[in-house]
Amino acid sequence: MLKCLAIRLGISFMVFVLLACGSPEEKKIKFFEKGKSLYKQEEYIKARLEFKNALQIDPKFAEGFFWLGRIELKLGDFRRAYGDFSKAVQLEPEFLPAQVEIAKLHFLSRETATAMEKIRLVLEKEPDNYDALILMGSLLLIKKDTQGAVNQLETLYAKGKRQPDIYLVLAAAHAQNEEYKKAEDVYREGLAKNPDSSALHLALVQYYRNQKRIDEAAVVLQKIIKRDPENIAYKISLADLYWDDGRAEAADKVIREMISADPTHEENKILAADWYVSKNMTEEAIDILKTGIQKDPESFKMRITLGEVYASHRQPERAIKILEDGLIFNKDPANPDIVEAKNELAKVHLMLQQIDEAEKYVNEVLQQDPKSIEAHFSRGNIYLMKHDGIHAVSEFRTVVNERPRFITGYLRLAKAHVINQEIDLAADTLQNALEANPGSKEALRALVQIYIMKKDYPAAISLCKNRIKENSQEAFAYNLIGWVYGESKNYDKAEKALMTAIDLQPMWPAPHNNLAKLYLVQGKKKEAIDKYETAIKNNPNIPTAYLSLALLFEGDRDFANAIAVYERALKENPNFWFAANNLAFLLSEQSNSQEGLDRAMKLARDALRLQPGNPAILDTIGWIYFRMDDFPQAHQFIENALVRAPNSAILNYHMGMVHYKSRQADKAYRKLVKALEGADDFYGRKVAEETLDKLKASSSFNS
Repeated sequence: MLKCLAIRLGISFMVFVLLACGSPEEKKIKFFEKGKSLYKQEEYIKARLEFKNALQIDPKFAEGFFWLGRIELKLGDFRRAYGDFSKAVQLEPEFLPAQVEIAKLHFLSRETATAMEKIRLVLEKEPDNYDALILMGSLLLIKKDTQGAVNQLETLYAKGKRQPDIYLVLAAAHAQNEEYKKAEDVYREGLAKNPDSSALHLALVQYYRNQKRIDEAAVVLQKIIKRDPENIAYKISLADLYWDDGRAEAADKVIREMISADPTHEENKILAADWYVSKNMTEEAIDILKTGIQKDPESFKMRITLGEVYASHRQPERAIKILEDGLIFNKDPANPDIVEAKNELAKVHLMLQQIDEAEKYVNEVLQQDPKSIEAHFSRGNIYLMKHDGIHAVSEFRTVVNERPRFITGYLRLAKAHVINQEIDLAADTLQNALEANPGSKEALRALVQIYIMKKDYPAAISLCKNRIKENSQEAFAYNLIGWVYGESKNYDKAEKALMTAIDLQPMWPAPHNNLAKLYLVQGKKKEAIDKYETAIKNNPNIPTAYLSLALLFEGDRDFANAIAVYERALKENPNFWFAANNLAFLLSEQSNSQEGLDRAMKLARDALRLQPGNPAILDTIGWIYFRMDDFPQAHQFIENALVRAPNSAILNYHMGMVHYKSRQADKAYRKLVKALEGADDFYGRKVAEETLDKLKASSSFNS
């Protein structure tokens, strides 16, 4: 009897425990609902954990993958989001919200054909699916089917839909159709129905900017600022609006008022400094940050920002001092501010090629934070500088695994594989980069270069054709495929592609250079000269013909004739900055007289006035100073150019020569090695090779 009672009590207790714990399905739903609640509270990291818990219980839970994908979108990881949405539709093909999200990602990646296919699939099942119809309207706009887009949106409008998205796409369609009054009316009605929509307000601002109605755009922005004074982005937009309209004082006033509205707010000072830096007003940025640090010496954020400004404008010693001074305020090596400051110090020492110092800070960071991506990236760069491809691969793999949209990480990983002579792995890495960011020009160019290295011309051509299919107006893609056709000796197609690139972007020198090389390699110099001279005769004001003709002469090392063409071009158009800059450079190379160098300097300064901050012009001025034996000035200008184009072969050659003449053998060696690591046939390459040989042979040189 007692035994039976005990058994019954035992069974009852087990049932109680099971009921108390809940079934696996109940646990799954509990995790799932908690995840959705956290998502609404914008607690995305915590929400992701809850969704993963739900999926651990039920790995075939399609809706769980869908919400996990939404989390990854919020966190900016589009690759993982795409994987999660794809898993959701793999488990449940009729799960239409996931299909729509996949279509949106294809749309963002400019894969319009695939996006259209997905949207049609959704609309077959749900003809009234709002998100699908909005996206279809946007896709039709890209295909230049403006009437189709208008019809799509007006159908929604007729059904009583009045959400901001409808007005945004409908107004864009009217604007694309050059029906500007209709577009404006749509924006205004949209705002009447959705007065709190920031997206509609900002779209109207952009519309007014495009119409050159700056004062009206400013009124709308001021209205937004009044509604939401805490959102600094709107004030920055207003300053940009005034700046782009040539009203620098009004722009400066907006930024100054932003700071004075809350003098203790360090983030406002940092954003203001960033704004001034973006306008090449570096001294103003430095002044704001220095004043802020004087009032709040323990502000690591302002110190790190000031350090970045100093470093990016080639004042590394000041960057190091401002950062190192901050380290005394907190002795805890695990403090996040200390870790961030040390990461920045490592970058500055790397800029100075002080590998030992950089490595010291990287090691200290990783000791406290083994997952620091910034530290792993810096360590990878250290290994690249040591030509240690094996260890560099390990570091950059860590970087791209954690930051799958960080294109520079993929580029460095591919470079490490090339050092290891793992060409196929380099190609795979760059393919992954393009999957992460299909619009990346750097990744596309690097992958094409790998295919050329492998002499796999069909793969390179196919890659470029796909790019052109997605965007038929991109000069970059036509220039790239023109270069590939040239390398594969398909000269007719190369010429056609390069001419298209020039038509699309007439003042971009790259396709002109490639076209000149194409004519020269075929022995068609005379035909090309006749062609360009005829074009100039028919229209003496056409800058592209002068540019192509001069670069043709430069490519053939016929500098006297190149100089003559640039002189003619400037006579017709004194503001032709490209001609002024190239003429200045050639005069500095061809003249040994002070008079010739003085004229070169005047031309280069005139070009810089027309194109402030242009690295090619900064380099020309630096090189003229080099030719004048003024090495400190040469160093300053060429360093400023390198900030903007750190991988340029000719800039690294010029800086290497400045270091060489300044008796800095170590620095000269590194810059010349970088200049010569590619196949670029830049002016002075032979001198760079000879100087590097001298450095290698020198007993005093310690590499």
